Amino acid sequence: MKKIIAVCMAILLIAGCSASVQTGAKEQKNTSVTVATILDVLRVTAPDKLAGELLQTSNKISLFLWLRDVENWTNQLLRYSQRLTLTEKDKQLLTDSLQDYYSGEQALRIFDSYFQKGSDGTYTFKEQESFGVLTSIQFALQVNLKEADGRYHIGITGKYSDSLEELMESEVEERIAVLQDKLLIDSVEPVR
Repeated sequence: MKKIIAVCMAILLIAGCSASVQTGAKEQKNTSVTVATILDVLRVTAPDKLAGELLQTSNKISLFLWLRDVENWTNQLLRYSQRLTLTEKDKQLLTDSLQDYYSGEQALRIFDSYFQKGSDGTYTFKEQESFGVLTSIQFALQVNLKEADGRYHIGITGKYSDSLEELMESEVEERIAVLQDKLLIDSVEPVR
């Protein structure tokens, strides 16, 4: 229920729903959608930070679900920010929020992949595919976890069908590295 409310609030914010403010005989529109307001809305549905127990359990479906939830949250943050022109302060707010789940370097890679800096010093969204592929997995899920080089290396594969009339299977794969000491995602590599 919280998720539905948060999504509805975010849609209203991003759609440009604005409050009218009466000032004397004149009416002004107050459109105050910012990265901060988007983050406030998304905090309601934000996944918990990664717990070490999730990486140690034999139930890899829980790990997959957490990674998928983080990917979904990341996509919401990027999608809701796409209509904004971001300042350096907005960039810092966005990357700081991403660092709840990602290393500082990965947070900057995500930001730089989805936003470009203009000549005026502001950032605008670059149109492209959504972040990651985990949300598309419908069946045949496989999760492999290995430890090496101070990281957990997670390989996830699965299949999906984009046809309701016939089974047209497509396979997706994503490789994720998590820093062992900080439990933060250090890299995400979708294999398309």
